[in-house]
Amino acid sequence: MAHRGFCVTVPLRDGSDFLPLARAVLDAAGEDGALPTAAEFAAPFRAKHGEGDAAGVWVEHRKPAADPYAGGPIDVRSVDVERPDGFSLRVIVQEIIWVGDELFARASGPAARVDAVEAVVRDFVARWER
Repeated sequence: MAHRGFCVTVPLRDGSDFLPLARAVLDAAGEDGALPTAAEFAAPFRAKHGEGDAAGVWVEHRKPAADPYAGGPIDVRSVDVERPDGFSLRVIVQEIIWVGDELFARASGPAARVDAVEAVVRDFVARWER
């Protein structure tokens, strides 16, 4: 089975919605983990679905306490997947003071899964890139 990876970082326009992106990349990756509702995800949130410590799906929304004027993120929304077959995925949308929203996406593992995730991310970027 061929393995491959991709990685992209892109500035986003205001208004990008993270939960539909998270659902789309999880679907593309063949994951059916439940996502929080928009109301649950509005506040800081962390959940893990999966087996053991090393595999599963993590969804997180955090608001770091770091000084935002130092240039760090003030709002971070992420989804991570780690699978025993070597597939891994990380998608982050973070708001950075003075910069705005930024997308970071990385996937590696079986080529078919990575290709599917990359197509979803590229579609999102085409609609939301600044």
